[in-house]
Amino acid sequence: MQRCPAYGNAGLLRTQNSEPRTQNLFRMRAFIAIELPDSVKKGIAALQERLRKSGVAAAWTKPENFHLTLRFLGDVDEERIASLRDFLREHYGQCGALQLCFQGAGAFPDLRRPNVLWAGLRVLEGDLVPIQAVAEAGAVYVGLAREEKAFHPHVTLARLRDRRRFGDCREALARCAALGGDAFPVRAVALFSSQLDAAGAIHRRIEEFPFT
Repeated sequence: MQRCPAYGNAGLLRTQNSEPRTQNLFRMRAFIAIELPDSVKKGIAALQERLRKSGVAAAWTKPENFHLTLRFLGDVDEERIASLRDFLREHYGQCGALQLCFQGAGAFPDLRRPNVLWAGLRVLEGDLVPIQAVAEAGAVYVGLAREEKAFHPHVTLARLRDRRRFGDCREALARCAALGGDAFPVRAVALFSSQLDAAGAIHRRIEEFPFT
């Protein structure tokens, strides 16, 4: 299995922040992520439905929007996007494929103070650490602040609106701990834009970056 040679198993390639950009450029909300096959989305949607039936008050992610976020970028201008695409194209071209599966579910930050419900993702073959490190390094390369939170591979299922009815959902999460799906290959990472409207987020792939 080929490894991203510039990053190895450790953290980020050291890069310099980009020069300040001119003002009034077009900006977009963007993120770097691994897309999931439809069969995997279907399995995660079934898990999501079990939790939904608990009656917890939450905003539920549409199954078509399920993905594994490697780095959320926020609002980024078009010049930074162009530089980031060049960076990701070069460095992801040096990476090898992975095998992942989804397994279990939980809540962030924890089950006592839940804000987000998630489905877990487990690495079966390969190394996800350098794949995520490339995304982080790309964000820093174009001048974004380094992410301080530890990376926890997951798919967001819902964002809670009210914790007071979480008791039944907590029990449902416990019952789902052993649930999982079949292995699936990961051979690329993609850069997405995200537009928020009344019906929820609309994600559009800007570019896919295939591995070697």
